[in-house]
Amino acid sequence: MSHVHGTYTAYARVGCRCDRCRNYQNERVKKARAERLAEGRVAHGTAGWDDGCRCNTCTTSHRAAYRDYYERTKR
Repeated sequence: MSHVHGTYTAYARVGCRCDRCRNYQNERVKKARAERLAEGRVAHGTAGWDDGCRCNTCTTSHRAAYRDYYERTKR
C-alpha cells in the first residue's frame, strides 16, 4: 500500500515511523497541546502537566504520580 509520508494517515493508520512521519506527529501533538493550554481546556490535576500547565494542582498531581511510578519500578 502506498501512502504519503508526513500525514496523519501515514503515521496513525498505516503505522509509518519514518523521520518525516514522526516529525509530523510531534508537531501535531505540540500544536494541539499549545491550543488546549491557550484556550484553557486543560484537565487540571490529571493530564494538565502533559499539556504544559504548571499550576499548583497539576504540579502536585504530577509529583504524586511520579513518586508512585518510582516506587513501583525501583529495584
